[in-house]
Amino acid sequence: MKRQILNFFHSLGKPAQVLAPQVFRPVRLVKKDFWLTLIPGLLWLASVRSRSLLITPSCIDPNHPCQKESVFFVDQISMGLNIDPADAYSFFTQNLSVILAIALPLLWNLNRARVRRGLTLRIVRESGADFFIALQAILWNGLFTETSHWISQRARPFVYSDPLVLGLDPAHYTSFYSGHTSVSAVSNTMVLLLLITRRAPTWLLLIDLAVAETLIFSTAYFRMMSARHFLTDVLCGAVAGILTAFFVFALHPKET
Repeated sequence: MKRQILNFFHSLGKPAQVLAPQVFRPVRLVKKDFWLTLIPGLLWLASVRSRSLLITPSCIDPNHPCQKESVFFVDQISMGLNIDPADAYSFFTQNLSVILAIALPLLWNLNRARVRRGLTLRIVRESGADFFIALQAILWNGLFTETSHWISQRARPFVYSDPLVLGLDPAHYTSFYSGHTSVSAVSNTMVLLLLITRRAPTWLLLIDLAVAETLIFSTAYFRMMSARHFLTDVLCGAVAGILTAFFVFALHPKET
């Protein structure tokens, strides 16, 4: 029993890539990464700026009023809520997720440079690759989210309290799926993937996993409490963000 406990703590200090050597390998940048970063960014920006042209405010139509009874029953728990601080909290948890996606891989790479007693060209190149891959994941996630908004045009929960007034703004028809939740999910998932590929120890990955789950759940919770999203919006947002991170990771060739 004592040996098993010692082996467990010893394994926490090993890189997860060593424990599962063929699961993840470091990715590298190629020429197409310029377009993989620029195109989704421009399309995302264009789609957000075009909301007034792409989205039709449906709740102001007297023939199709937005009524609570028409909402899926599990989503009705979000209606009637409108806690103002929750909206600000959701921005904080979302933005913190983005900061961690950029900062944590960089800090780990700097730690690797410290151990090797010098900032090598390889570590600089790998840090740049981590930054652009994280940025790409966030931009692709934004494009996917805005595309979902345009297709679904679902009114936010708070619109149902006064559809004829709050339903005038096209930006109020971007409920499905939750952009904040998906940003938190894609950022935290990408952090975990990058740390694994850079041979971070298992104990660090476990801490990061706990932080990721907390940030994703908190972001989803605050978006519901602020009446910005329904339950199905935040659930789908979390799943979409996680899948987007793996999608962008899979787009890149791996180092040999």
